[in-house]
Amino acid sequence: MRLWITLLIDAEDNLKNSEEPLLPSFDFKIRQGDSLIQILGDYLFPVSGEGLISPQIQNNINELIKLKNDYFYNKYPNKQQEIEHKQRELYIQILEKKRRELLSSLNRLKRESVKEVQTNIFNSDYKMELVVTTNKKKCEEEILKYQIDTLENEINQINNNNLPFVWKIDFPEVFIRKEGFDIVIGNPPYVPQEEIEDPLGKIDRNTYKGLLRTMAAQDFPQDLKESIINGKSDLYTFFYIRGLRLLNSKGILTYISSNSWLDVEFGAWLQKFLLENCPVYFIFDNLSKRVFRTADINTIIAVIGAKQKMVASDDLIRFAAFKLPFESSLYTENFLTIEETQNRIDYDDLRVNPVPRIKLLEEGLNNSRDNKYIGNMWGSYYIRSPHFFLNILEKCENKLVNLNKVAVIKGYIHDNSVSDKYPTKYFVKSVKDINVLGVDTNTPGVIRKGIKPSHGNDIIAPILYPRTFGSRHIVIRNLDKIYFKEFYKIIPIEEKSIDSIFIQLNSSFGVFQRELIGLSNLGGGALKFSINSIGLFRFFTKIEYKDYCDILEPLLTEKVDDFFVECNKSYRIELDDIIFNYLGLTKDERRIFMDILKDMIENRLNRASSC
Repeated sequence: MRLWITLLIDAEDNLKNSEEPLLPSFDFKIRQGDSLIQILGDYLFPVSGEGLISPQIQNNINELIKLKNDYFYNKYPNKQQEIEHKQRELYIQILEKKRRELLSSLNRLKRESVKEVQTNIFNSDYKMELVVTTNKKKCEEEILKYQIDTLENEINQINNNNLPFVWKIDFPEVFIRKEGFDIVIGNPPYVPQEEIEDPLGKIDRNTYKGLLRTMAAQDFPQDLKESIINGKSDLYTFFYIRGLRLLNSKGILTYISSNSWLDVEFGAWLQKFLLENCPVYFIFDNLSKRVFRTADINTIIAVIGAKQKMVASDDLIRFAAFKLPFESSLYTENFLTIEETQNRIDYDDLRVNPVPRIKLLEEGLNNSRDNKYIGNMWGSYYIRSPHFFLNILEKCENKLVNLNKVAVIKGYIHDNSVSDKYPTKYFVKSVKDINVLGVDTNTPGVIRKGIKPSHGNDIIAPILYPRTFGSRHIVIRNLDKIYFKEFYKIIPIEEKSIDSIFIQLNSSFGVFQRELIGLSNLGGGALKFSINSIGLFRFFTKIEYKDYCDILEPLLTEKVDDFFVECNKSYRIELDDIIFNYLGLTKDERRIFMDILKDMIENRLNRASSC
């Protein structure tokens, strides 16, 4: 409408008075429906239409394409009803074809049942087997009759103009003549997995979630197995797969979506699919301000090419982070810099990180114990990580290991495992109740509470890592048999490394990684973690006891304050100096490190308040 009004205002006088339409007709270019799951008569209808479109139906689709094309260019503006009729007839033809197939199967089943009874009617040895077989046949007959009734009901609905939405029939001019769209632009809905449901209200929630995985696998049957799609995937991940399937071979997908798939466990399957099949051109983020002020979601913009038969392993995937609001950053010079740079850059207003595809794939494999791709923290390391920090990691690459290589990380105790009906234990209900890092039975905040003795709840861990962080940084050293609600359990493989890991997690180096790895989609800018994300923290395998023995006592017993207060305490400064020595940082580099860390924390909290 805005385009039409603009054309009318700017048009020459002879055009304003013209009887010819100024715009083509968009009547059949806008459709409403479920873009992820298409069902015709209880059958999933893949985008390809394979197995459901016969040669005769294909001929009718070709006629429809011609009619729609003429109508679009206003050659035959009176053809609207004819197009609607032909589209309705296409759906009915497809359903009638399935109906005939089902009727044929039903009649064949009936004939086989009669023949079997005639053959065995006088043979008593087959009596029991015949009863079982007859009951099975009856069950199969009932299923076929139900499917036929469903098809006939849907045909009646279509005759009453209640049409379904199917990509290949609603846009045949795109999928038959061009084999897909040139570009798909979208802002997929931010729906967490536990809230996913059928938008049309026809399918129950669990069935619908299962169909999403089935449909995604049908979109790319040779490259995506249903079994690898994480059941906890948010709805928008399926829009990525469907969007890519809607493209032709030269098409481009551009989405504004939640950034969580870059870092969370359920995003690993999507990462792997993209790395193995698609050119990923750009991932854009804004470190200054959320794109949508009214949405409590951090977003990125992804620009991805259509699936290819082969992708080059040395392709560069460019992660770009704007440090100013988009309205102050979107100009030609910045985009040329992003597109042309071959090396990592970190300017006052822009950060660009070109990463080879093979590097991302290898990192995702190396992060697991069994060489299975579990993903990597793309957002943490390649968007939010300052150039300075990545240099430190590269310099110490041979000295640092992932936490999941030196410790076992277990899940936390849930609220539904805490009740007075279970055996009582020493228990910490919340991180807010604890003000020191060393916790025993006498620590304020430790209470007696019933804990369900199952699901790993009874495992005691020497180090506890909170599921969420606010303004304080508290990683607990369990000095007794204390149970903690919503704290991940860290159990070092070697007992002698417990305190070494504990102090590193509580150092500014640990806080820095917390800021990078934690998801900040929670209210108030709080950070959230998973088992996988904690396992990706980088650590020295050993810090000598003699180096930290003097500061261990105050670290365990002194009250923990807000980080900006905490980092100025003498024993905290000494702890950081120990880690900085192992990292090989100069005095100036240590100052830069702390300045960057403080800015990161402030920016996270300010960004949360910008929505």
